[in-house]
Amino acid sequence: MPMQDHEPSTSADTIRGLRHLDMSLMSEHTMAHDEHEDASPNHPGSSLYHPPSPFSAFQSEPGSPSGDSVSSFPSVSSSFLFSSGPASHPPSEPDSDLGDSTSGLVIPSLMLPSPSKRPTPYGQTLGELRLLLLGPKGVDLSAIASQLVDDSEDVVEVGIWEEDRPEGGNTRGKRKASLRVSTHWVEHRDAHGLERVEPARNVEIMELSPYDPYSEADVVVQHVLPIIHSPFYQVMSILNREHPPSGTLAHILSSSSSPLHTALILVACPSPTPAEKSLIEALSPHIPIVVLPLASPATRDSPPNVSYKISSPHLSSFRPASIDALRIGLFRNPSTLARLRAEAASRFLRWREVERAVERVQWGVHASTSQTTAMKTPMPAHAHPNEKRGWWDKEEWEAQWEGELSHEVALHLRRRRAGTVRRITPLSSLPPASQTSYFRARDAPSAVPDTPMPRDADEQERGLLSPSCPSAAFDPLHIPSLVVFSVSLLGALRTRVARSVGLHGVKRAAGAVVPEDGQQRRGGRSFGYRFGIGFALMSAFCAGVGIGLLAARF
Repeated sequence: MPMQDHEPSTSADTIRGLRHLDMSLMSEHTMAHDEHEDASPNHPGSSLYHPPSPFSAFQSEPGSPSGDSVSSFPSVSSSFLFSSGPASHPPSEPDSDLGDSTSGLVIPSLMLPSPSKRPTPYGQTLGELRLLLLGPKGVDLSAIASQLVDDSEDVVEVGIWEEDRPEGGNTRGKRKASLRVSTHWVEHRDAHGLERVEPARNVEIMELSPYDPYSEADVVVQHVLPIIHSPFYQVMSILNREHPPSGTLAHILSSSSSPLHTALILVACPSPTPAEKSLIEALSPHIPIVVLPLASPATRDSPPNVSYKISSPHLSSFRPASIDALRIGLFRNPSTLARLRAEAASRFLRWREVERAVERVQWGVHASTSQTTAMKTPMPAHAHPNEKRGWWDKEEWEAQWEGELSHEVALHLRRRRAGTVRRITPLSSLPPASQTSYFRARDAPSAVPDTPMPRDADEQERGLLSPSCPSAAFDPLHIPSLVVFSVSLLGALRTRVARSVGLHGVKRAAGAVVPEDGQQRRGGRSFGYRFGIGFALMSAFCAGVGIGLLAARF
């Protein structure tokens, strides 16, 4: 029994002794550290007094149980002491001790990327916008383009100017630089399922080489037209060459993702020169031209409206008075942008008809009923020739451009002879299909290429050479042509009729001798019949011409 009463007390004393030993070591370490700080001149006012630990075994609070009473609950006292041990932490070291160990560490400063700009509803629905920027020498076109996009709230990202170098030695149609701008973001997902966001780059501003206001307009046109026609050839290569212009085709070409150039922004002088007026007249049938007045220092507050000083039947209906109005019309006015795209599509369809007419003139028109019937593309039942769908009116489009078709065809032929316009593909590689024109009957004979003309390397580079284009030779109702053609048929018709009635004698046998009186009778008889047949044919021809003239008069 005495041993059993002493064992619990010994257990509690052992635990308290261990706790006292641990606290004694910590107290000695703290006192040594304080003595070191007291000897240091940096801490003259430090004190060596430390309050006794509340967990010391030599001090106990009043009313606390003694060792004998605690020994009767060994498990409770043990769990209390062990659980309270980790709660007491040694005093932290001062900052002066940590300064020596961390003096060699360098923490790099990380720069977070700037937050992406949120796209606006106008920017998300803008689509593709391709602009050409042209101006006279001395005008900073790059600053105008930057002012157009930098001050726009719909632009989320502006790229850098990319210089365009001409390929090879050809400098015709060279452009100076292009700037790509984004109005919304595009999300991509790779093969591993990771998403990344990239700028859409849906706006392209192409800065053309400046021109001399007092130079000839033809020189500027020769450099600008190849750039305007570049997307024309790309679109024409994927379209059916037999399909006539229609509302469906016009709507496809005027969509928000059309590859055609939307407009040409021409920075004009306050007083347009004759060269600038000629330039607008020459380029307006190919692309919508938006005239931007060039504000001088004297008229900066109220820039002149140059658009109304230039009268052109094919000038774009969008005529901004300042660069702010131009920015609002392009980025914040969907109806203005749709109208510009519709005008660009209308000019492409007109250029397509001119191109097809030029090919027919170059290679001639030859009837081929079998090929026309076999290769002709069937016209949909709903695609009526006089259709009117949405904004595109076929009759109005025809009335606008048909009067200048012959002039444009002749001008296009001259440009091809001069080598200023290239061909999309050699005509010999095209299929011998019928080419239906919008300006003639759909059942007219098709244009089938003749034997390929010999061409050398120089002709292949600068285009096909075509003969002169006299209007009278291709007019089917030209009276002199009809008379000459009819007279040329009289000889062949007379010979055929004479052979059909047996006037020409049978071939004489070799060595056969014909009497003289027989020859005379046969010669007189043949002369009378020939004269009578010729007189009858001539009378019939004159009567037909007279009846035709009377019918045309009345």
